[in-house]
This record gives sequence, C-alpha cells and structure tokens, in this order.
Amino acid sequence: MSPHILNLLPPENRNRLGYEQMARFFILVFSTMAAILLTGAILLLPTYFFLFFETKGLDAQVATAELAARSEETQKTETLIRETNTNLKWLKRDHPLSPSFVTRHYAAIAAEMPPALTLLSFSYQKKGAAISIRGKAARRGDLIQFMENLRNRAEFTNIQSPVANLLKEENIDFTLSLTLTGESEPQ
Repeated sequence: MSPHILNLLPPENRNRLGYEQMARFFILVFSTMAAILLTGAILLLPTYFFLFFETKGLDAQVATAELAARSEETQKTETLIRETNTNLKWLKRDHPLSPSFVTRHYAAIAAEMPPALTLLSFSYQKKGAAISIRGKAARRGDLIQFMENLRNRAEFTNIQSPVANLLKEENIDFTLSLTLTGESEPQ
C-alpha cells in the first residue's frame, strides 16, 4: 500500500506554502552558515591577537637591529672621515697646494676663448711643452680672434692651425697646436 498525500488547499495557497517552505529552508541554511562562521571567527580570535602582538614585537626587534647596524656604519664612516681629514692636514702642511703647471696654462687659454667657442679636448705633451686643442667655433671670425688672442700672450709660441680650420664659414671643428715658451714644467 502506498500512502498518497492529498492536498485540498487551493492552488494559490499551495504556491504560497511552497514559497514559504523554500524561504524557511534558505533561512535555515543561511542561519546555519552564519552560526558556523561566527563560531569560527570567535574561536580564531585568540590566534589573531597572538599573531598581531607577535608581529608588533618582531617589527620592534627589526627596527632596533636596523638602528644598531646604522649606528655601527655611522661610527665606521665617522672614523674614516676623521682619519682622512688627519691625512689631508698632514699633506697640506707638507705639500702646500698650488695650481699645477698645466692648469695655469689651461686657465690662460680658457681666458682667451671667445664665448662662441667650445673646447672639446685639451692635451699636453711634456716633451717639447706642446699643447693640442680641439674644439668647435660658431664662426670663422671667432676662431681667428681666439688665435690672435693666443699669439698676443707671451707664454704661447708656434701657434699652428691647419688650413681646414678656416675653410668653413660657420660650425667649424678646429684643432690648434702651440708650444709653451721659456717655462718648463717642474720636475
């Protein structure tokens, strides 16, 4: 024998009853899930607080270790600076600083350069006291003025300029060579 269920409710009440059963089912499922999640969260709170305070403690230890490392590096650097300053004082006392032979002549050449000239290279050969200059001139007149300025200085002789320097009217890549007179570099 098979039991049959006979529902004598009108169809709209049956549908409403079906919706209500479904709503109760979802309420039960969601309530159960919420209770499980809430219970899990409550049970995990001690672990969270333990990890939170452990992280804070580790951060403080790392900061202290970094500070100690920086302090040691700072002390080493300060010691090195003091030693270097002491050595520099001894050097300055024993060997007074003065411009070198080549630096003085380079400064004299730079003083004679018109503003439209750019110096690209400067080389000095000790043998023969020869200086070679390479640069750029905006106009031929600026280069000619520069060569005349150098010729008017007593410390420079034998100023030579290739003809190629004077062929172009503008944007000239030039080279000059000259010899220093009378002075010789100290040994």
